[in-house]
Amino acid sequence: MKKRNEIKGPTPRIQLPYVSSEDAAWMAGWISADGCIGDKNSRGSLGSPTVKFKLVDKDPLDRFVEILNKGSVSGPHDPTGLGKKQTYSLSYTSHFASAIIHRVWPWLSSRRQKRYNEIVSRWNAYSGHGHKLTDKDVVQIKEEFKTPYHGQGVDLAKRFNVSNGMIGHIKKGITWKDEEPPKKVIYLAGAMRKIKFYNFLAFFAKEKELLADGWFVINPAQYDMDNGIDPFKFPADFDWSQEPKGRLREIARRDVLAIIDRCDAIYLMKGWEDSVGATAELAIAKWLQLTIIYQED
Repeated sequence: MKKRNEIKGPTPRIQLPYVSSEDAAWMAGWISADGCIGDKNSRGSLGSPTVKFKLVDKDPLDRFVEILNKGSVSGPHDPTGLGKKQTYSLSYTSHFASAIIHRVWPWLSSRRQKRYNEIVSRWNAYSGHGHKLTDKDVVQIKEEFKTPYHGQGVDLAKRFNVSNGMIGHIKKGITWKDEEPPKKVIYLAGAMRKIKFYNFLAFFAKEKELLADGWFVINPAQYDMDNGIDPFKFPADFDWSQEPKGRLREIARRDVLAIIDRCDAIYLMKGWEDSVGATAELAIAKWLQLTIIYQED
């Protein structure tokens, strides 16, 4: 079996909506076969990673937008050349493009994996003028900005022989260098049924606390909202002991795959013992030897 490439670059700062393994594999197939992984901005200069498509068929691009809940398909574009057809295009850039590649990596072709790693390595090392910046250079530039003055960006660009744009990116923190270490991912588990609004208010409050503690939080309540389950719009007489009609298998598959594919830990909210789903999620977390945190009384 051919050895797969290890992904390079830091964990993206962008959080994708929930993408199942099935959808990730489907996306990887299209990126591998018909997509373009590049690093050129709109002016043709070296930039951060991009994922682009230009297809005759619009349907696959619409599905990308649906899965990622982001993007806009443009077209149809007029055909060029004899026998050509109208085309549609879609592109994702910078950290969102990187987040896509990180999610689909296990299913991505080795050729596309190699291409992405080449782009990230180049972006790590080079500025807009192709001059190599060391980690020490980036730290020094950031230190300089702690005592700002008029025209400082231009002076720093000349001193380090880089573009003004590169200095601006470093000032804003838009750089692959000196990144914070990846955050640990935690799954939020607890009782929902038999509680008004499926206990979403408690889930969102706890998510806010965990984010403040430095976790990357997977909140099933937010997943439900993103997928059209909004209990705050349900009728006043809704029976909260019932699951959303026809969605139980979909929800179970989504949440279990999120724990298996992405999580380092699970957080059990008070009352989790009353939830069949949370009990099952805890069993999976124990099986995977994840860190288990119980909410204190």
